Amino acid sequence: MRKLFLVLTFLLVVSGVLAFVRTWVLAEPITKNFKATWSYVCPGREIRFRLYVKTNNSYNLVKEMDGICLTSDTSDKNFEENFSWAVELGTDYTFALVAVNTEGTESDKAECTIHIPLPKPDTPESFSVELTE
Repeated sequence: MRKLFLVLTFLLVVSGVLAFVRTWVLAEPITKNFKATWSYVCPGREIRFRLYVKTNNSYNLVKEMDGICLTSDTSDKNFEENFSWAVELGTDYTFALVAVNTEGTESDKAECTIHIPLPKPDTPESFSVELTE
C-alpha cells in the first residue's frame, strides 16, 4: 500500500533570521469500501433507508436506499448495502442508519462506530546487533 502524505511547512523570516519552522503532516484521505448490514421488520408500507456519517456532531448523507420495504410487506428482513467513503487512516468514524417513510419523516438513528486502523508498518531492514566489549 502506498503511503501518501501532504506536508505543509511554514517559515517565518524576520530580517534574514529564521524565526521558526512548523511542519504539519496531513494524512491524505483514501477511499475504502464498506458493507452495512441491518435487520428491519417491514411495517406494511413503503420504507426506505438513509445512511449517514457523523462529522463534528452533524450528519452527512452517504447514501439513500429506495424501495427497500414495499407496500403490504410485513416480513422481518435482513439487508446489506455496499458503499464507498473517503477516510483518513487511524481515525474513528460513526455511521448512522435511519428508516424514512413516504412523507420524509426519519426514525431515530441507529449508530455504529468503527476504527479505520493505520496500516501495519514495514519491517526494518538491515538489522543487526554487535558485541561492543
